[in-house]
Amino acid sequence: MNTTDYKILYYNDTYALVEVFYKGRCVYANREITKGEVLSIDPLLYIEDNVVAECNLKHYCWGGPQHIYKHKSMLPLGLIPIYAHSRTPNLELTFDFETNIARATTVRSIHRGEEITVTYGREFETFEYIDEDDLPKEQLQQIEIISPKVVKPSRVIKP
Repeated sequence: MNTTDYKILYYNDTYALVEVFYKGRCVYANREITKGEVLSIDPLLYIEDNVVAECNLKHYCWGGPQHIYKHKSMLPLGLIPIYAHSRTPNLELTFDFETNIARATTVRSIHRGEEITVTYGREFETFEYIDEDDLPKEQLQQIEIISPKVVKPSRVIKP
């Protein structure tokens, strides 16, 4: 199997959710996205920290606001947990604890075929990190839009 193999899991006019063989699930822009666009608004679910550890949800949760919910983590219910980490993200996350909503807003323009990313914070930097320069950008940019409802990848992993 080639490291550039991938499978499109979901797509719409704005993004494609893609399973990349060596990286996992990623989100790629399906069009030119302008700075300041809100790409996702996710409700927040608060989960006890011990449950997060037992259910192996730690890779999808953020630390909750301890002044409001002690010993709880936040799980955004939408795309936010799927966006990949980057040291130079193109999205910024904001959390509204009054409405329990998380928003992902672009901090710069994102080009069609570019991965949509957030930062997981300084603590994530201690994990093994795949440098963005090693990603198969040329292959992933070969996603061709045939119509608003059909995306044709250059190579797809069969389930």
